[in-house]
Amino acid sequence: MHLTRRRLLEGLALSFAAAPALSACANTPEAIANSTEWTTHEVASIADGARIVYHVAGNGPPLVIVHGGSTTSVPYRPLADLLKDRYRVALVERRNYTISESRLENHLFDQDGGDVISVARRLGERVYLFGHSGGALSAMYGARAHPNNVRALALYEPPLTAGGTIDAILAEIHRLEAAGQVEEAVIYGYIHIVGLPEPVARGMMDARRDFLMPLAPGSISDVEALAVVDSRPDSWRGLTMPTLLIEGELSAPHPLRDSMALLRQVVPQNQFVTLAGQGHSATATEPAVVAQHLSDFFAAH
Repeated sequence: MHLTRRRLLEGLALSFAAAPALSACANTPEAIANSTEWTTHEVASIADGARIVYHVAGNGPPLVIVHGGSTTSVPYRPLADLLKDRYRVALVERRNYTISESRLENHLFDQDGGDVISVARRLGERVYLFGHSGGALSAMYGARAHPNNVRALALYEPPLTAGGTIDAILAEIHRLEAAGQVEEAVIYGYIHIVGLPEPVARGMMDARRDFLMPLAPGSISDVEALAVVDSRPDSWRGLTMPTLLIEGELSAPHPLRDSMALLRQVVPQNQFVTLAGQGHSATATEPAVVAQHLSDFFAAH
């Protein structure tokens, strides 16, 4: 299975590199790399030496942003642009999503946490850290293992309560993948993990197929890591830094909003906010709203 997926990743990565831009040039990883404001860097992960790419712009205290699953940092660029006048912002490219190194076998969010902290240490200071969805799990693992590197933490709907409960979903994703139905495997994950209605999941795939399909191996790898994520409530009392918990009013009750309720009960220093009228993707649909909450919270810490 892993050998097949690695070959798929290599082939899709080539097609992605040759594909036209999704829309304006600012919506491509190459645009971030070539921007006069944004510079692109690499660091070896403290987890296992994997090559992790990140983009930096702005001035001020360092802020690291970690993207969710089935994407790259590209959709987070508008959010980052709103923050870079106040912070030195680093957009991390998570492993397995075609830009940083891919190591699909035995992927764990512990490794992602090490990737995030590697970027934080390269910035040379204790950082503000924001993670969304799967990227929030990466941020949580990094902050728990290396609290001295994180000044304050913000999390937008990490699907924590899915840990240990999605074996049947993962089995179906693997079945579809083995049958060559990779697109269906990704859609199945959107429906049964993210909680999207099937018409919405299929519509998103139809609208963004050229962007999403090169990322399919990473998406499936994230589901494998999610299946063994540490969802024990007491485990996360170790997030001792000030923590902002963000949820969308319209987000799926499970595993998104119930994960936020769990964290609200166990994280010692937390501030909780519900974004009215928003779902799981306000980082892209309403970046100004998310940026304001982040700025207000981080300014107080």
